[in-house]
Amino acid sequence: MTLVKTTAAVMAMASLAYAAHAADDLDGAPTPRRERPVQEIFLSPAGEPFRTLPGQVYPLTAWFSRVDLDHDGRISRAEFRADFEQFFKRLDENHDGVIDSFEIDDYEHKIAPEILSVLEQPDPEAGAGQGNERHGRRDGAKDGANANAAMRLQMQGAAAYSLLSITEPVAAADANLDGKITLDEFRAAAERRFDLLDAKHLGYLTLDALPRTPAQIAESKRKPEPDAPGKQTPDSSPQAAGPPAP
Repeated sequence: MTLVKTTAAVMAMASLAYAAHAADDLDGAPTPRRERPVQEIFLSPAGEPFRTLPGQVYPLTAWFSRVDLDHDGRISRAEFRADFEQFFKRLDENHDGVIDSFEIDDYEHKIAPEILSVLEQPDPEAGAGQGNERHGRRDGAKDGANANAAMRLQMQGAAAYSLLSITEPVAAADANLDGKITLDEFRAAAERRFDLLDAKHLGYLTLDALPRTPAQIAESKRKPEPDAPGKQTPDSSPQAAGPPAP
């Protein structure tokens, strides 16, 4: 009798489980998969990533607030240079005073991997050596063809999330192209990039005068502006994307 009762109980449980599974199938509503929310990203002029969730203030604001050390609403040349220096220390993992090829690889794969999805896909319309350019343009475009190439590069790699049209901001600081970056080279890159952003030669940068990134511009075209027509905010002012980087 015990065996019969046990067998009957097992069969009853199996029937209940099957019925519950069948009910789920009839309901047609599978359990939703929990996905990680897509983050918005801003890459600083030095190449450091800042991320926020959608609906939060664009991360450019977080970068500006951190670099503005005296909180006067301006980024001075010295503050801008200091931001490069602190990021250099983070990238120089073995503290030998040089960012070598291994540390550049860590930057591209671990710190700011978002730039690789475009960097590894050459633009078929770009000229020779431009579609997969890691360093980006070092000089402004000098003719129509170069101007078109610069615009194509603008949405590649880090340029999509940056104030400057540069595809790989860390590697681009390698002025002598020897495969490594010294602190002096990174400081020199800071000086060049500050000059590009300080178009009016004021000696400082303000949040409302900075250009929008291509990613910001693309996002604004996908959804209606939340503010009244003509109203400008620090991170939504309708400016053109940044100039080509050195």
